[in-house]
Amino acid sequence: MKKILIFTAGFGEGHNTAARNIRAALEYLDGEAQVEVIDLFESCYGRFNDFLRSAYQTAITRTPNIWKGIYKLIDRTEMVDGNMLALKRMRKSLANLLLKVQPDVVVSTYPIYNYLIEEIYKDGRDKNFAQITVVTDSISINSLWFRAPSDTFIVPNDESAGVLRKAGVEADRIQVLGFPVQLDFALPPEPVPPLEDLHTGAAPRVLYLVNADKKKADNVVEDLLAIPGLHLTIGTGRDVRLQTTLEELTARHRNRCEVLGWTSRMPHLLMTHHMVITKAGGATTQEAIAGRCPMIISQVVPGQEEGNYELIRRGNAGALAERARDIAPWVERALDRDGRLWGLWRRNITALGNPESALRIARYTLDQARIVNVPVLPVEIFGSMHYRQGLGYTHKFEEGEAAAAPAQNGHALPKPETWDVPAPAPAFAPGTNDVPPPETSLVPASSLDTAPARLPHLPSVHASNLHGSPSDSRKSLLLCDFHTHTTFSDGKLSVPEIVDFYGQRGFDCLCITDHICDPSRLIGRMVTLTGLVIPPTEVHHYFAAIEAEKRRAWKHYGMILMTGLEFNKDGLTKHSSTHLLGVDLRKPINPALDLKALIHAIQSQGALAIASHPHETSGTWGKDTLFLWENQEEYAPILDAWEIANRDDIYNPVGLKRLPFIGNSDFHKPKHIHSWKTLLYCEKDPEAIKDCVRRNKDVSLTLYRDHRFGAEEDIHAEEIDEPFRASEVTTDARAPRHMEGAAFPQTTGTEAPPKEFSPAAAATAAHNNSAVASDSGAHDQPTLRGEPAFRM
Repeated sequence: MKKILIFTAGFGEGHNTAARNIRAALEYLDGEAQVEVIDLFESCYGRFNDFLRSAYQTAITRTPNIWKGIYKLIDRTEMVDGNMLALKRMRKSLANLLLKVQPDVVVSTYPIYNYLIEEIYKDGRDKNFAQITVVTDSISINSLWFRAPSDTFIVPNDESAGVLRKAGVEADRIQVLGFPVQLDFALPPEPVPPLEDLHTGAAPRVLYLVNADKKKADNVVEDLLAIPGLHLTIGTGRDVRLQTTLEELTARHRNRCEVLGWTSRMPHLLMTHHMVITKAGGATTQEAIAGRCPMIISQVVPGQEEGNYELIRRGNAGALAERARDIAPWVERALDRDGRLWGLWRRNITALGNPESALRIARYTLDQARIVNVPVLPVEIFGSMHYRQGLGYTHKFEEGEAAAAPAQNGHALPKPETWDVPAPAPAFAPGTNDVPPPETSLVPASSLDTAPARLPHLPSVHASNLHGSPSDSRKSLLLCDFHTHTTFSDGKLSVPEIVDFYGQRGFDCLCITDHICDPSRLIGRMVTLTGLVIPPTEVHHYFAAIEAEKRRAWKHYGMILMTGLEFNKDGLTKHSSTHLLGVDLRKPINPALDLKALIHAIQSQGALAIASHPHETSGTWGKDTLFLWENQEEYAPILDAWEIANRDDIYNPVGLKRLPFIGNSDFHKPKHIHSWKTLLYCEKDPEAIKDCVRRNKDVSLTLYRDHRFGAEEDIHAEEIDEPFRASEVTTDARAPRHMEGAAFPQTTGTEAPPKEFSPAAAATAAHNNSAVASDSGAHDQPTLRGEPAFRM
C-alpha cells in the first residue's frame, strides 16, 4: 500500500483546491493508496492561524498595494527562510508525522513545508520518501516556491517551467503537468450538453461570479441584461444578502437570468457557458481554462494573480475589464459579428486547457511511490554489512542483489492526446452495491476556514476490513455520531473535511445531517434565504457529495458514512417547532410533508427517524423544539429514537420516560467534537447499527473529551498521536486491558461479550460518573469503581 501525504495551507484558494484534487485523482487511479491532506498551520496554531488567514484576505481585498509590497519582499529576500524558528512547533509536528507514517511520497501545495523538511534533514540524513512540490502559481512565481529543495517541481505550463529554469532549478526536476483541477472536468459525473457556437445564432450564456467590487454588482448585472438575447447566470457564493438583492433586481428577467448561491457544480457551469466574468484567482483561472470558458477578468490581486492574468493575456483567451463599467462592453465586443472574437478566445483557451491534469499529477506521484519505503537497515551483501541508499531514497536490497542505482525522478508521461485514463478501482462502501469513484466538489473559500484535523495521522485501525466485505460481522463497541453539519448548511467543514475530522479520531459511524427547511412554513422560507440550510436546488448534489465520500471513509478509516437530513419544521414558538433527523437516507424527501408522513417516508427507506434535541437546552445556539416531546404519546410509538443528549445537554425528563435514546454532538464546528456521543455494541454494518438503535439494546453514551481513548498524558498541539488504543476497563473479574490498533475492544465470531465490556458498564457520565445505558439487561451488569470506563 502506497502512503502519500499532501500538505497544504489555507492562504488562498489554490493550495487547498490543488491538494484535494490530487487526493481525489490518486484515489481514483489507485484504490489501495493511503492518501491524506494535512494543514499543519491549522493543526499547530489554531486560532492564530485563523487570524493570519483573515489578515491575508483583508490585505489582498482591501489593501492590494500593501500586499504587493509584502509579496515582493518575500520574493526578493530571505525573510521567511531566516525565520524557521518561529515555526518550531510545526517543524516538530512534521518530523513526528514523517517518522510515524513513513510516507512513500510527500506532496506540498504550499512552499513553506519544503523549508521545514530541509530543516529536519539538515543533519545529512537521507529522506526515505520522494518529495514533490506542486506550484499553484503561474508565470509570476514567487521565489519562495523554489528556494528550498524538492525532488520535483510540478508546474502548470511551459512559461512557469521557464521561470524556474531561469532561476537555476535543474530541468530534470521540473515537470509540466498542469494545475490539478477537479476530476469533473475530465470525467464529468453527468452528461455535459454541447456548447453551441455563437455563429449559429445560439443565445450567448454568460457566467458572472461576483467576488470583487460587490457594491457595483447590481450595475454590472443591469448592464449585462441590457445586451439583447444574453442569458446570464450569477454566482454569489455564500453572500445571502447579495443573492437576495440580485434576485429582486432580476425578477423581471427570470426567463433569461438565474441567481445562484453557493454551488458544488462549478465545473458543469464553466463547461456550459460561453464566457465567465470573475477575478484572476489561481484555481478559478485554471478551472476556466479546463472548462474551455474564456474569461473577462474583473480583478487582479497584485503578486500571485498577475501571472494568472498574464497567462490569459498571452494566450489571447479573454480580456481584462479594469473597471466595472468596462465589463459589459467587453462582452458585447466578444459577441459582435456572430461571436468572432469569442470564437478566437475559445480556440485559444482550448489549446491552453489540461482538464486531466490532476490525473497526470497523480500518475506521476504514484510512479515515484513505487520505490520500497523502509527505514535505513543494514543488509548483508556478499558477506559484508552495508547501508544501501541512493538519490535521496532508502532502498531494501535482497542478499546478492546487484548494486544498481534506482531510476531517477522525472519519468515522462505520454502526451495528453495519447494518455490513457484507466478504469476506476472497484468501488464499495458500507450499505451500497454501486458507488461511483471518489470525486470532490468545488470547495468555496469559506469552507476552508477550518482545517480537517489538529492532530492528523494515518491510523492503522480497521485495516483488515479494507479489501473484504464492506461490513464487519463481529460485534464490537462502535463510536457513533448521527447528527453533524457541513458547509452545505451552517457547518464550518466541507463533506471531505468532516470525513477526515471524524475518521482521524477513530469514529466508526458518522451521519451527516445538514438542515433542510419546510418551505410551507413562513420561518422555513425565511431561513432558506439565509444560506444556512440546504437550498432546494442543491439537495441532489448534497446526496451525491456524501455518496462520493463513502468509499474513502471506509477505505481509509474503516468508518461507515451515512447520508442524513435534519428536517427543520419551525413554528413561531418552541411549542410548535420540531427538528427531526433522518439517518441513512437513500434519496431526498420532500420537507413539506406533514410530520407523520415525513416519518413514514424516512422509515420507508430503511432509515431512522429520530427526535432531535426534543427538550429544553442550556445553550444559546438555537431555539428549543418541544413539539415532539409535548406530544410524545402520539409520536413515541412511531419514532425510532430520541436524542437524550445533544452537545453538552442531557435531557433527564426524556431519560426518565425510558424512550429509545441516542446521544449526538450536533456538530457545526471542530470544538463541538467535545460532546455527547453514542456507543453501540453490534456488528459494524449499517443495517446492524440501525437495528441496534431501534431495539435500543446495547446502547450507551460517552462524553467525548479527546481524540484518543485511555490516554494518560496530555496531548500538545505539536505532538502527533500514535494509533488509537482501547480504553482501560477495570472490574472485579479482569485486569486492565489495552488493545492497540483499534478504537475499541473487539470480539471474534459470535462470542458473547464479557460482562465488563458491556455497553452498560462502559457508559459514562458528564460529571459524576453515573452510568447512562439502555434499560434492557442493564440491571445485572457489574458496576464501575472510581472513574468512568472510557476517559475521553
